[in-house]
Amino acid sequence: MLHESRGPRFAAAMIVAFLTAQGRAAWADCKNDNECKGDRICERGECVSPQTAPSAPAAPAPAAAPAAAVPPPATVQPQAGTRVLFTGRSDFVSVEPREQGGAQGECRIPCSLQLPPGWYTVRAGGDAEAIEVGTRTTTVKVTSGCTACYITGSVNLALSIPLFVGAGVLLDSRSTEGAGAGLAAAGGIVAASGLALLIVGIAVGGSKIEQDDFAKNDRPAISPKIALAPSGVALSF
Repeated sequence: MLHESRGPRFAAAMIVAFLTAQGRAAWADCKNDNECKGDRICERGECVSPQTAPSAPAAPAPAAAPAAAVPPPATVQPQAGTRVLFTGRSDFVSVEPREQGGAQGECRIPCSLQLPPGWYTVRAGGDAEAIEVGTRTTTVKVTSGCTACYITGSVNLALSIPLFVGAGVLLDSRSTEGAGAGLAAAGGIVAASGLALLIVGIAVGGSKIEQDDFAKNDRPAISPKIALAPSGVALSF
C-alpha cells in the first residue's frame, strides 16, 4: 500500500521539474557564444557586450614601500675658542697663529674673533704685535699715533732757520728793517707751529697694538709672602 501511494507523487514531481527546466531553456537567449550576434558573448543565458560582462575583481594594489626615515637636522656646534675683542681705530686687523693648533682670522675693527688659547701675531696697518690668548675673553686695542705731527713739526722747524737768518741780515740795514722784522715774525710763527706739532706727536705717541693684560690668561697673580726665618724676615714670591 505504501509503495503504491509513492508512485504517483514521484511521477508528478519529475513532471514539474522537467517542465521548469524546459521553461528556463525556452526563456534563455543563448546557451553559448555562437548563438549571440556580433562580438557579444553568452553570460548566464543572455547575450551581452564584452565591456558589460562582469569582470573579475581587480587585484589589490601593492602596498607602498614605507618612506625612509629622515634623519634629524644636524645641530650646529658653537665655535670653540676664546673671544678676542678688537677695539680702537677703524682698521682691518688680521691674526696669525704662532703655535701649532692655533687659528687665523681677519675682520674690521670694531669686531671679535674666536681663537683657541695660544700665542698669535696681530697685524693692523703697518704694525704687528704678539698677543697671548687664554681661556677668558681678552681685548686688543689698536691706537693711531701722530706720525704726521713728527714730520710736519720737523719740517716747520727746519724752515724757520733760514727765515731767522734772512731776518737778521735785513735788520742790519736801515732800509730793510721793516722787511727784516716781518721775516723774523714769519720765522717765529713757523718755528712755534713746528714745536707745537712735535709736542703733540710726543704726547700721542706712535701707533700701538695693546692687549688687556688682566684678561689675557688665567695664570694666578703672584703675590709676595713674608715669613719669619732664623736669620730674620724672609720675603718670597
